[in-house]
Amino acid sequence: MSSAKQTHPRENTSASALSSAATWWVILAAACVVGFIVVYVIAVLTVWGQEWENAAIAGSGQVLPWEATDADDNLDLIQTWSLAIAVLVVGIIGFARRQVRTALAGMAVIVVGVLLSEALKRFILWRPDLAPADFGAGHNSFPSGHTTIAMTLIVAMIIVVPFRWRGLAMGIVMTWAGLIGALTVTVHWHRLSDTLAADMLALCLGSLASLWLLRSERVKQYAGGGEFRGRRVYVIVAATLASIGLIAGLVFGILAIAFGLQSSTGQFHAYASAQLLAATGSVFAALGFWATWRGLDVPDAAKPA
Repeated sequence: MSSAKQTHPRENTSASALSSAATWWVILAAACVVGFIVVYVIAVLTVWGQEWENAAIAGSGQVLPWEATDADDNLDLIQTWSLAIAVLVVGIIGFARRQVRTALAGMAVIVVGVLLSEALKRFILWRPDLAPADFGAGHNSFPSGHTTIAMTLIVAMIIVVPFRWRGLAMGIVMTWAGLIGALTVTVHWHRLSDTLAADMLALCLGSLASLWLLRSERVKQYAGGGEFRGRRVYVIVAATLASIGLIAGLVFGILAIAFGLQSSTGQFHAYASAQLLAATGSVFAALGFWATWRGLDVPDAAKPA
């Protein structure tokens, strides 16, 4: 009779799921770093990139007054006090589950994201004046701080919220926060590239935090039951709408070039393209990171005896 220790099939499945997640987090973090650099080079360091985004900014001046007011009202909610509340809520969720590392990981994603975004924008990156424009000439706005706050909040919630409640949390947070990038384009605070960079910054930090939790043996395969059909419906609807938005954004981008970036029609199409692509970029980023946590959870720590 063999004395070799046999491994339960469930343990093999769990180990495989964790290994797969680790691989995806490494790939995602690396892809975000590369993507961040590529977007910066194309959109900020080339004449064509600056001309296209300047046209989108000019086109945003054609939005209806109520659209600009609504966008301003939503963006005004993102202040120092609301950022502090967001960090506090994430920490409370983690600490309430007696998961100190999870709480710290979620809070760090938001805080580091904001600090890194501001450092990159103010002290490290620059925007050469290749295509002069009325707005933002010589002013670097890459990456977007507002979008970074919104996206790191989504990422942090995915990390700290229990698996059973993750779908509800995303339905509440992602529906609003996923549109922040688009709103910054509407009020011409930021360019499309700024929002895409913020998406990738948040995903990179979230992936690194997830890897840290995995190495700390906090991440486990979800052991509970339930099909969570409502969550599935939400993901399908969000992905479908984002796909439609992506196609529409690309079409508007082509029309902008066809009409000419110097014409008012071309500029409005460039703005419509930038706004749609900013929104879909954030939604796809959130769904993508959420997918890496599929079937995974950080179980509540046992109560002390």
